Amino acid sequence: MSHASDRYPKHPAVADDQVPAVRVDALTVTGADGRHLLREASRTLRARLVALTGRKAVTVL
Repeated sequence: MSHASDRYPKHPAVADDQVPAVRVDALTVTGADGRHLLREASRTLRARLVALTGRKAVTVL
């Protein structure tokens, strides 16, 4: 089983202890629920992560 860290190397400028960890390996939803989740995430996730990390901006892959 591969891990996200294998596919996406960590950013070299950010120490591990300075970044709150959020990890989702797999999520199965119906089409309608998936569209709803994506719509809500696109509206709220970036702002929430900025607030949690105290950074000016975040990148969501």
